[in-house]
Amino acid sequence: MEFVLAANDDRQLVDASDWATRLLRLERAELRGRRVDDFFVEVNGETVPDALDAFVSDGVRSRICTTVVTLGNREFAYRV
Repeated sequence: MEFVLAANDDRQLVDASDWATRLLRLERAELRGRRVDDFFVEVNGETVPDALDAFVSDGVRSRICTTVVTLGNREFAYRV
């Protein structure tokens, strides 16, 4: 199973995988419009906005994200 969140250029969620909805304990409708920043506090020491800006600049990245309390501060690898 994959934890997938799809976001637009404003970091607002537009879709999520079934596994993501289970882990976040939210329905897709509840996730839509929320920001990536609501769930992740840092990406390898970078803020979420800085990490995503770097991805746009680089075209590809792979890092570790640290979640907020909602998931008990678990770490997730991400590819964008």
